[in-house]
Amino acid sequence: MSASLPSFRTIDPAIIKPSELHPFLVGAVAPRPVALASTVDAEGNVNLSPYSFFNCFGSNSMPKVG
Repeated sequence: MSASLPSFRTIDPAIIKPSELHPFLVGAVAPRPVALASTVDAEGNVNLSPYSFFNCFGSNSMPKVG
């Protein structure tokens, strides 16, 4: 019995159109909680919130600032 190998897709940002690259970019940098920030105000109310920060400034050169 031979096992089938997974197929892979090569994505070259230098030749793909930005409109075709956009879905891959969005899927890679969609906001995700990376931490939980908790606070307590003066009245003692507790707040727990997810915190995530990531910006994407372009798809042609795809710079990453984080």
